[in-house]
This record gives sequence, structure tokens and C-alpha cells, in this order.
Amino acid sequence: MIRLLENDAANALNEDTSDALRELESLACHMLEHALDALAQADLNQAIAVFETEARLYRSAEKLQQRLLTAVSTERPATMLADLIVINHALERLGNHGASIAEQTVYVVRGDDVRYRNRELLIDALRHGE
Repeated sequence: MIRLLENDAANALNEDTSDALRELESLACHMLEHALDALAQADLNQAIAVFETEARLYRSAEKLQQRLLTAVSTERPATMLADLIVINHALERLGNHGASIAEQTVYVVRGDDVRYRNRELLIDALRHGE
């Protein structure tokens, strides 16, 4: 990301692609921050909020990936595309780490191992105290 900013490559992206990058960054950071807060406060509701954001994270990462494949022309260096794809993946992983921390929060609060569970069913079960 620093190399892109130094080369002013981020400004070379069209507005839709830049917006998609900012949206993904925001979601990933939001998930990680809320997951850490949930763990620190043993707050099940914040952990649930992280799980609820997870689907948006995946959609946002996919949207950015598609925009990158269409927005970067052959006139721009291939390294720019590679860097942006790596950034996309890294931001998605950051959100995944938030979800993993939220899973650990559920384990701390309830003693339930919720890894590998369907998120929709998990959210519903946690909301209804099952």
C-alpha cells in the first residue's frame, strides 16, 4: 500500500475501484476492532455483529477483485495490479482474523466451539440464546 501511495498509483484508479478499496478497508478494520472489543469486554453482542458483517466483507472483496480486473489497463504496470490484488487479499484476511477472534469470544463467554458453523444459523442461535 505504501508503494502504491508513493507512486501515486491509487490516484490512477477510477472512482468506483477506489471506493471499493475504501469500503473493504473500512469493513475489515471495523470487524477487527469490534472483535477485539468483544473479546476484551466478553461481549457476545459485539461478536455477533462481527459475524453479521462477514458476508459484507466477502462481497466487498469480490467486488474489488472484479473492479481491479477491469480497471487496470495494460498501459499500467502489472506490478500495480499485483499489489492491489495482494492488498485486497490482505484486507479480506484482516476481516477473517476479526471473525476468528469473535469465535474465540463466543468460546470464552459460552464455552461453545463455533468454528466451522454456518454463520446464519450461528447468528440466529446466539441471538436466541440456544
